Amino acid sequence: MTDIGGAHGAGEPDADRVGAIEVRGIQVIPESDRHGEPRELFFVWMTSNITVLYLVFGGILITLGLNIWQALLAALIGNVFYVLIGIAATPGPKAGTSTLMVSRAQYGHNGNRLSSFFAWLSLVGFEAINLAFGAFALFALAGELGWQVGDGGKALLLALNIAVTFGLAVLGHATIVRFQQLFALALGGICVLLVALTLGDVNWSYQPKTPLHGTAAWVAFSAGLTLVLTGPLSWCPVPVDFTRYMPRKSSAAKITLYTTLGALTPALVLTALGVLVSTAVDPSDLTNSIKGIVPSWFYPLFLIVVAVGTIANNVLGIYSSGLALQSLGLNVPRYVAVSIDATIGGGMAFYAVFVSDFTTTLSEFLQWALFWWAPFLAIFIVDLALRRREYDGAELERERGGAYWYDSGFNWRGMTALIVGGVLTALLAQTTHFKGPLSTHLLSGGDISALVGMAVGGGLYWALWRAGEVAVPSADRTVIDERELAT
Repeated sequence: MTDIGGAHGAGEPDADRVGAIEVRGIQVIPESDRHGEPRELFFVWMTSNITVLYLVFGGILITLGLNIWQALLAALIGNVFYVLIGIAATPGPKAGTSTLMVSRAQYGHNGNRLSSFFAWLSLVGFEAINLAFGAFALFALAGELGWQVGDGGKALLLALNIAVTFGLAVLGHATIVRFQQLFALALGGICVLLVALTLGDVNWSYQPKTPLHGTAAWVAFSAGLTLVLTGPLSWCPVPVDFTRYMPRKSSAAKITLYTTLGALTPALVLTALGVLVSTAVDPSDLTNSIKGIVPSWFYPLFLIVVAVGTIANNVLGIYSSGLALQSLGLNVPRYVAVSIDATIGGGMAFYAVFVSDFTTTLSEFLQWALFWWAPFLAIFIVDLALRRREYDGAELERERGGAYWYDSGFNWRGMTALIVGGVLTALLAQTTHFKGPLSTHLLSGGDISALVGMAVGGGLYWALWRAGEVAVPSADRTVIDERELAT
């Protein structure tokens, strides 16, 4: 069995220690190396979601033409879907391996390479987006401190942001968890101040210049809801990566609770705040225009939250992108995989900052990534429900043959559900450069692509599973033997 991620033996004290490079990659974590408890997940996810991206989402909801209450409703419904990320985190203690290894159960070892590639691509794309967001905050902070930053200074600050972010990701799981815990209260406290300092400027009677009704209101609301849904759905390749070190008997209910509350609370508060603040400032440039309604002493603190928050958000994705690269088949230690991502993601960030129109890049990336996120997450959750979270980590790690090998490494049930769900998500989408024909002709341009993609992907996977289950001789087993399903 390949020991991807390091040659250290099970139970060594530096296997996952703060300040030391984590030696584990996608291989199963031995029980002797298991530590931690579900409540630490609250801080991991809370700190990662204290990010300016949600303020931007709130501003976009207003620019779509929604009124306050329509925008707040979209923010609430979309962010509640973080409960799915909480549920998706629960297989970690029993499987003892990463999200993109557990998904081998749904697609087979070879079929899973497609999802591993899309996961890696979306995570690296978000790396670049967050690095650029953090860099813009640092540029503004330097200006507040009297440094007129030229291109050389911008390059230096962006490089510093990249170095800190990828340094944490290279060190790995234990260091990331501690970093998130240390910064949770500081970032959370400043966000509470931000709410207190801005609510007084909210125009509660705000109405868009052209109030929307009927079809126009439906189109705008569906677009806004789909935008907010990209927040929770974008984390679909990640949740198990931060529960795999927990003892096997860890409570699934507590894992779901702490993950959901940690991720949902800041996401919902900041999205709602973005909506409300946008009634008083320019919603198309929220991070800069918010300066006009906060005290001068507070704005630098706000920029620090933006910069540090993007690091906290990014380290989870970067860590998981390395694991995704390994699950794709790259047989290198975890820290090498992360270093490869550092080069690619850093290069993309430089492009976003110095070459591309950043807003367009962000919008288009979120639109296209959704085609995979929606069906993948639904299929993942349906599968863990059908198996009652029972996954054999050693069999998932096994390269050929075994319980999850299926037909030459492909589980066509999962592949079919993923592809059909992805295609329907695209056909119902309304992106900048692609107008889904089903959305255009059946929904008057409304975009419910994410909801339909989840429903079709998960529903079709369940139906195909049940169709295969009929042929299983022993119907009274708790966990269906995958080797029999494969035949």
